[in-house]
Amino acid sequence: MNGRPAQINWSSGRGLLNKWRGLSLIGMMFLLAVQPVEAGTLKAGAAKVDITNLDAGPVNDRSYARALVISDGQTTVVIVG
Repeated sequence: MNGRPAQINWSSGRGLLNKWRGLSLIGMMFLLAVQPVEAGTLKAGAAKVDITNLDAGPVNDRSYARALVISDGQTTVVIVG
């Protein structure tokens, strides 16, 4: 050993070609195995409301409440910020 790490010759035709053939075959098998699914319907709504308390005195920056609702008819997700 000369103290240097072993080098792999990736440009040696057959080894690299066989590697890519194998990866391509696996990829094609995966694509053929995937079954199409029916797309569901999503409903979504968003809102932004000013909730600044103007009775508290002068306001420099207004406060807002925001909400995002997404539903597929069975499950509903609400994000409030």
